[in-house]
Amino acid sequence: MADRAGALAGAASARAVASSSPPSPPSSSAPPDRSSPSSRLALELDAALAADPLVDELAFVPRASPADVFGPDPATHPAGAVTSATTPGAFTLVEHKLAIAASAIVPLHAFASAAFLRSRAAEDAARRRERGDGDAAEIEPGVDPATGADAARLLLLVNGDHTTAWNARKRRASRRLARASADPNAGDPGAREDVADAELRHAELILSKFPKAQACWAHRRWILLNVLGLPTDDDERSNTAAAALFANEARVAERAARTKRLNYAAWAHRRWCARGAAPVDAPAPSRASAANGSVRNRGEEATGSDPTPFAPRHRGLLRSRAAIEAELAAAAARARRNVSDYCGLHYCQALLLGGGGGGEAPTAAAIEREAALAGELIARYPGREALWAHRRFVFHAWAEARAAEGVSRGEAGGEGGSLSRGGGGGVFGDVFGDAFASSEADGSSPPRERVDLEGELAFAGRWLPGEGSEAEAAPSSVHAAAPEWAERPAVEQARLAAAHRLWTLEAAARFGLATGLEADERRARATEALARVWPRGRRAAEGLGARIRARGSGGGAAT
Repeated sequence: MADRAGALAGAASARAVASSSPPSPPSSSAPPDRSSPSSRLALELDAALAADPLVDELAFVPRASPADVFGPDPATHPAGAVTSATTPGAFTLVEHKLAIAASAIVPLHAFASAAFLRSRAAEDAARRRERGDGDAAEIEPGVDPATGADAARLLLLVNGDHTTAWNARKRRASRRLARASADPNAGDPGAREDVADAELRHAELILSKFPKAQACWAHRRWILLNVLGLPTDDDERSNTAAAALFANEARVAERAARTKRLNYAAWAHRRWCARGAAPVDAPAPSRASAANGSVRNRGEEATGSDPTPFAPRHRGLLRSRAAIEAELAAAAARARRNVSDYCGLHYCQALLLGGGGGGEAPTAAAIEREAALAGELIARYPGREALWAHRRFVFHAWAEARAAEGVSRGEAGGEGGSLSRGGGGGVFGDVFGDAFASSEADGSSPPRERVDLEGELAFAGRWLPGEGSEAEAAPSSVHAAAPEWAERPAVEQARLAAAHRLWTLEAAARFGLATGLEADERRARATEALARVWPRGRRAAEGLGARIRARGSGGGAAT
């Protein structure tokens, strides 16, 4: 009796465990239920997308019937709208624009995930058969073998950052190109362009809804490099094609940046197109090569005495000084509209430092124009840390070139001096020549600001208590966006100015432009000023000042 009771208790326990465990996922080889609403909805949408390959915009809406999207009056509905007959209001496709109802996302994702697993299983099975008996079956990657639906496309509609689905499309593009090249009779001379155009269009569609999808941007770059091919020659035809290709990529990146602010993925793609890219393991130029005058872009072939040449992965698409200057001017206009977006400012820095990835670099005047832009925006929009960070970049570029100039010409690195005026030389002068003089002479160039150590310290001092005033901080030609200057922006502005002045002195010491006891004393005073305007960092700033004074009293130079 006791044994029977124990057996019953064990069976009950087993049933409880079985009922509490989650259900096992469906097998990837299980045939789909074509009669289910989710299957019929997904197949309808797949057929609609196949019939309209020019779809360029995707949106998720509460309901997607024509009456919900365009209003209750049928007279206002555009002609030719494609809707779902299975699930009314699930999606509407009209004039190359696709709207999907929020309630349809889950069933679409469920069907697309299962279909994609079936396509992966079929692809793996075909690969095993090919290795075994050499029978190469024609399996289209990302296509459901049971229903023929494009599972990768449907899956990316609801998850634009699905890397595995993008990789399936890469394999599909590669196989289509291989088939076109293997059959000379049926081969189409424009097959490469057709495949690239279809993939780029689909990527643009996904970016309209998922503008930060890193996998989508990576897929776009892969198509440009491996399918379409970037222009590499220096003739007029290649440069014209490169300019047209950059204009299209810049348009896509601009749209994504406007859809989603602080979109680093979009700005990184635009920078990749403009500058070019070197191999991952390519060494950066050494300080010695820069001092010897062989300043070059990352990815360019080494010159002079540098023994480490390396070839670029691809050349940038901006290949003329005029194109780079126009891009810098457009970037400055965008920075004035969105001062807190450091991604756009970082793009400007990449253009200034890297030029066009093998083309001509910007003039030295561009550095001074960038300083003037940063100064104007700092005065107009107080307390914006992104603007102060951009100002740091400008001074760092000047200090690095100034230090390299002193090493290459055997000159002493003083605290003052200007990068491009007075001597007309320097590292930037060697690279750019005196081309900036013509832009000064016609009087049509944007404002420029002299860049040197003393000027940078004076600029930061305008916003420090007791050293400047609000009237001095804003030039007569600049009107502050908030004239009353609320308390918080004013406090933040003083903190950022004090930190910038200390950073400037530290950078000057690092490049050998401000050394000795006097430089140590100035840095110690800068730490005290930072402690006054930054209560939270008072102890850290005071400790830094004490260490600087201790080094100075010991007779060592700050480096």
